[in-house]
Amino acid sequence: MVRKAGVIFRTMEHKAKFSRWIAISVLMQILVLSGCPSPVSGDEDNDETQTYAVTYDANGAMSGSVPSAQTKTHGVALTLATNSGSLARTGYAFDGWNTKADGTGSDYAEGASYSTDAALILYTKWRLNGTPQTYQITYDANGATSGSAPAAQTKTHGVDLTLATNSGNLIRTGYTFAGWNSKNDGTGEDYAESASYSTDAGLILYAKWALITYSVTYDANGATSGSAPENQIKAYGVALTLATNNGNLADTYFAGWNTSPDGTGTDYAEGASYTIDAPLKLYAKWQSYSVGDTGPAGGVVFYDMGSYSEGWRYMEAEQKNLGYSERLSWNNDMNGNGTYNDIADYRFTNTPSDAIGSGETNTAKIIEVQGEGTYAASYCANLVSGGFDDWFLPSLGEVEAFMASEAWSAWYIANGSSGNLWSSTEATKTNDTNGDGYGDGVDYYWAWIMNMYTYDQWENYKFGTNEVVAIRSF
Repeated sequence: MVRKAGVIFRTMEHKAKFSRWIAISVLMQILVLSGCPSPVSGDEDNDETQTYAVTYDANGAMSGSVPSAQTKTHGVALTLATNSGSLARTGYAFDGWNTKADGTGSDYAEGASYSTDAALILYTKWRLNGTPQTYQITYDANGATSGSAPAAQTKTHGVDLTLATNSGNLIRTGYTFAGWNSKNDGTGEDYAESASYSTDAGLILYAKWALITYSVTYDANGATSGSAPENQIKAYGVALTLATNNGNLADTYFAGWNTSPDGTGTDYAEGASYTIDAPLKLYAKWQSYSVGDTGPAGGVVFYDMGSYSEGWRYMEAEQKNLGYSERLSWNNDMNGNGTYNDIADYRFTNTPSDAIGSGETNTAKIIEVQGEGTYAASYCANLVSGGFDDWFLPSLGEVEAFMASEAWSAWYIANGSSGNLWSSTEATKTNDTNGDGYGDGVDYYWAWIMNMYTYDQWENYKFGTNEVVAIRSF
């Protein structure tokens, strides 16, 4: 027995317990007085109430359902779920749970005890069940002109397959290899070389071919107005019709296209067929002319307006006119009786303009009124010379400009004629006093002519025959 300050302890063990109790009491009083919470307070949560979620993933199952999520309480072991939802996958057997989808994590058996205080995702673990199902992947050259398709491949059920590259160097003339496609016309699903194929099904893959194309571009090459045509695309082996000057480029005279901006390259006409399998840049080709030069159609240039306007700048006359022995009437034989002087043969054409630049319009109006036949305006409009078919009967002003030009003398001497030239300018005058027998009022039986020798101009009966020269503007 031990005695201490009036306290009797039966043993030394009792004395030690008492000392510890005293120390704890003093410590708690100090903590309370200092404002600190009691370490034995029951107001706070403790580890015994904390919980953790345990969830399940089917991981590629083809049927069945995953178990419901479970809750693990801190410090309390949890019995993990079984395959209660009958998860199944063709070619595989259920082999428990794993912490990773690829099965390389920690394994957990069905109904195992889970004691770790932490959340957990468990993936279905699959084990090959006997001989797995396989699928054939084959390749088709699909029109290749050389090389060979890759060897067939075998895909195992559930295992991704790396598709083949163009290891056999498949080539098709005019095309580039663009991978694989599930249809031979390229409208199916695309598969890149070395792509990963995960579908559990057989597959035929066709070489996909992209047609080789070439760009054809146009340059205005200093044009003062208008715009270059839109770029074109030429397909391999397919002829391309080149653009016309559809943007109305203007400068001097548009002479087609050329591969060099200075016009020293290869010429290409508007609308020409381009058959070379190569890209091409074409520049507008500009050509200037002087009076007396040979024009694009082989005629003699007799007029320069000074600038390009209304689709033209220059005029050229056909080198050979219809001479004295080939003279034509201005009228058409409207009733077809072989004469040009019947009342029926006369029509008011409303072509009084004698201005330079009006001959083409005059000619079109004359033909519209007088129809098909053999007469001055129709001869010019139907003429094809030098590869051009845009000739017309000149107005009186255009005939006058031709005779006044430096080109006239050489042309006149070459043709050896001194008769009269028809113009497309219709003459009207009143005849109520001239006694010609064709009635009163406006007389439309006349058209203007100009003498090639004297340069005189006068109205001539339309049924008369005179020489004809065709001109064109460009």
